[in-house]
Amino acid sequence: MDFPKLIKQTREKLGETQVQFGERFGVERSTIEGWELEKRQAPYKVLAFCLEYENNLNKITREALYEEYMKSWLYGKFENSENGLDRFDYDRKANTIKGFLDYLETKGFFI
Repeated sequence: MDFPKLIKQTREKLGETQVQFGERFGVERSTIEGWELEKRQAPYKVLAFCLEYENNLNKITREALYEEYMKSWLYGKFENSENGLDRFDYDRKANTIKGFLDYLETKGFFI
């Protein structure tokens, strides 16, 4: 799943500028731009909002969303260039993502 594209699509369908969409989440326009250009990782609440708005959650499994989110994080800007990915950071991120998915599951978002 292309999260930057999803965020931009949702914002455009809402008819909001980056400034307006940023106000919805309490962030600056430059943050929205970063999310849409994949320079920054969007918070889970933003992704959940976009997924719910786009009604894509009923078309995806929990495992597929976890795999896509971890892949986007692992290949993003979060790795340590000298030593590779720190195992503690990986485990912490994986547990955080699992918590996010647990929350979505309680809302009945998965097939």
